[in-house]
Amino acid sequence: MTTTLTAPSLRVQVRWIIRRDLFPALLIDDEAFAEPWDEIAFRKRLYRHNTIGVVAGCGRGIAGFAVYELSKTRLHILRVAVAVDARRRGVGTQLVAWMVERAAQAGVARVAVDVDERNLPGQVFLKECGFRAVNVLRSLAGEVAYRMVYRVTQETMR
Repeated sequence: MTTTLTAPSLRVQVRWIIRRDLFPALLIDDEAFAEPWDEIAFRKRLYRHNTIGVVAGCGRGIAGFAVYELSKTRLHILRVAVAVDARRRGVGTQLVAWMVERAAQAGVARVAVDVDERNLPGQVFLKECGFRAVNVLRSLAGEVAYRMVYRVTQETMR
């Protein structure tokens, strides 16, 4: 996976989310999304049986986070967000690579994510990471999103 970086890379440690990470993750989510999750929604997602949250640890804080669902057939990314001051420094790429690696370890053949049609930076980022748009999703409210999929290869699974 490659992406064009405009600032020096920021090396992070991807680890499971813990309680003290919740507030910083909520702040990052608020900066990143037009419809951010509130604390209750965030906690409900993390308490689901097959949902996993990770953070990109940087020093004593976090530079980003991801929340995903893992099933027998796919890893579905629910949220990936990077702090404003850490963007374009490889943090998102490291989070996505970490999730692809987890999918490979679980023997899952694809990683999927739904991206709002208005989120062009997100679409471009995912395309640079090897994702391809495979479906157009339309809600009853008329909103449009693209399902983007990364195919986990046999090489990745080794």
